[in-house]
Amino acid sequence: MASFLLRTKQIPFNCPFRPHEPKQPIRSTGFLRIRTSQQRLQSIVARGILDTYRRDQAVAEAQRASKSEDRSDEETCPAECVKDIFTVEDLDDALEGAGENTLVVVDFFKTACGSCRYIQPGFVKLCRASEERHSPVVFLRHNIFDEYEELSDLSQKFKIRAVPLFYFFKNGEVVEKFATRERRRIAKAINTHAGYEVLDPN
Repeated sequence: MASFLLRTKQIPFNCPFRPHEPKQPIRSTGFLRIRTSQQRLQSIVARGILDTYRRDQAVAEAQRASKSEDRSDEETCPAECVKDIFTVEDLDDALEGAGENTLVVVDFFKTACGSCRYIQPGFVKLCRASEERHSPVVFLRHNIFDEYEELSDLSQKFKIRAVPLFYFFKNGEVVEKFATRERRRIAKAINTHAGYEVLDPN
């Protein structure tokens, strides 16, 4: 009987671990907050880097598209469409050769002028569009500085100081002149003085 009680007596003892508890020690909530904040910050930084990369890629793609468009413009609108004049005699010959009721447009520019470089492709486009429609409009251009970096005789004759400046001649007379870098304004002036819609003003 004694041996039976000894075998069935429940003797308390300390278990080295409990199966239902995690083996790793529980960390404090403060440390978890710090770790979570660091992870969130890293995620924000990563997203910022990714956004910057995507934005740079978009800008690069737009620049490539713009360059390809410029190249296509150069292919369809060669600069030879607009003729260069250098002297007063060149302008007189062009006006005489244009004949009656033919509009002559002269672009006065200088190579160091940013606005002149800006409007030059648009001016060439207008020349090409006029040529495609077989319209009697002559497009000329003149650099107001000669090879000695002095004002040319033609520039002094018309007292030109500000560029880009556009002169419109008809029957040898100046019918309008203005300074601009807007292709639309030039197109409207051409349509007005030609007497019909030579170009699409848009």
